[in-house]
Amino acid sequence: MKEGGRIDIHHFKVDGVVSRAKIYRKWSSRDKCYSSIYYVDAHLPNIPKNISRIDRSTKKTDKALALKEAKKMIKEAYKHRLSFQERERNISNEQLVVEIIEQWIDDVKHKRPKRSRGRWNSDSLKTHRGNLQNHILPYLKTKPLKLWNELDVKNMVDGLRDSKTMSEKSIANVRTTFRYLWDYAKLHGIVNNRCPKFPQIKIINRTKEGLPSTYGYAEPVQVLDAISKIEKASMQNSLTDNQKHKLYVYAQWWKLLLDTGMRPMMNTPLPLVEETRNKTNIFFKRNEKSIIYTAKGKETSSSVVDDLKDYYKSNKIKNEELIVGLDGKRMSLKSQEILWKQVCSITDWGKHGKLKDKYGRLLVPYSIRHCHITYALRNGEVIEKVAKRCGTSVEMIMKYYYEHDFYDSTPSPSPFDSTA
Repeated sequence: MKEGGRIDIHHFKVDGVVSRAKIYRKWSSRDKCYSSIYYVDAHLPNIPKNISRIDRSTKKTDKALALKEAKKMIKEAYKHRLSFQERERNISNEQLVVEIIEQWIDDVKHKRPKRSRGRWNSDSLKTHRGNLQNHILPYLKTKPLKLWNELDVKNMVDGLRDSKTMSEKSIANVRTTFRYLWDYAKLHGIVNNRCPKFPQIKIINRTKEGLPSTYGYAEPVQVLDAISKIEKASMQNSLTDNQKHKLYVYAQWWKLLLDTGMRPMMNTPLPLVEETRNKTNIFFKRNEKSIIYTAKGKETSSSVVDDLKDYYKSNKIKNEELIVGLDGKRMSLKSQEILWKQVCSITDWGKHGKLKDKYGRLLVPYSIRHCHITYALRNGEVIEKVAKRCGTSVEMIMKYYYEHDFYDSTPSPSPFDSTA
């Protein structure tokens, strides 16, 4: 069944009270594909209109499990939201803080999932309660929460910065706590609008040498050696055909990453059918901030794309997109995690790998983007042009990609066109 941007819609009845509910998979405008995860959509009767609807992820990919989880979620939400009407909506900020801390304590007791990821535990309770009582509550005394706007949030952040006792990372944690508070207040009918937008918080962790402690910078020889190992592993007879296929496609993907500097986002489709060429360049249109990546080594990327298309044709894979399984379906998040662990064991990259850059930073797929941008600048390419074709800004390059030997007087061998 399909309607609008939804497919696999299944209508069901929870009980004698909640009779309007359904689970579905939705269309992702960002990834241009249908999610493998089922969502639940239900209307709760006898509940205030602003909190009468549930439309959220079940976090299940199996339809039967998603249906079971959806019924459980609806029953819990209905029971919880019925109690909202018995409370006084116009409560003070101090009382609101007391209530949400009680809710957090209960979340820890039942190990409920947090707003973003993970589950509540004693450490998260200690962190958010401390942020709320020590850093947010003093500013809440100025006016009711429902009257807060972006200026009030900015004043709070400026005040935390002026105290000079908090890092940007700590302020970011306060931002998360405030959003927890706002979501709770909205769910209880205390506020009706969206959470005010926070000013940009710049978190820069640095190594002892003063460099950003982000993902490591990979040398071209490290990238090429890793690609060679993955390709060699893909030919092992002990692997299944699907495992061989995934490793082969992964190796080709890394070649394109090195040649284009694109962000290594496996969830963002890279449709090979949309690539265009001219006499000097090959372009990749990707559904990621409307960026069109340009390959530095035209012959390399052209050869990779041609090989992939021939490979897809010979294996009757109809989906001309990276990264897909041998059946032509996009790989699930679980499959991607399994593949990455396999790649780490082959290449010695990743969290537990021995290979790191000279500053001890981890080598991950994003290190290939670092490699591309750094070598482009080392070999004389104008920084503004690098920023434009790699979908970033000059400021971001100077902040995150800057290595002390960007402009070394000794010419560096180019990694481009060396993967063919």
